[in-house]
Amino acid sequence: MSRRIARVRRVLQSGIHYRGFPEELAHLGPHQPMPAAAWVVTQPSTTHGGFALVRFAEDGVFAGDTWSETEREALRVASLEFDLGRWIDVPDGEVDPIAYAKRTTDGGA
Repeated sequence: MSRRIARVRRVLQSGIHYRGFPEELAHLGPHQPMPAAAWVVTQPSTTHGGFALVRFAEDGVFAGDTWSETEREALRVASLEFDLGRWIDVPDGEVDPIAYAKRTTDGGA
């Protein structure tokens, strides 16, 4: 599996990822913003093919994901949402990409 991780330096588009119902259906249930992303990971999607762009908060909590047909498209989406540090390849044996990035760089990508 080929994964990459990058540190979010600045959010360019905020307030676009929510959990629960869309805003127009919030009367049916919760509509809550996801935590602010501090890290983004691209990885092959194991269920749908293509690539997932997965966002994580500073503490590693899941902060949203999107699907793209190609890795190139996932990287493009990430560049529209965030000003990112450099992308780092995460070795296949690494379970925690955030810990890996922190361990192998100066506190993050």
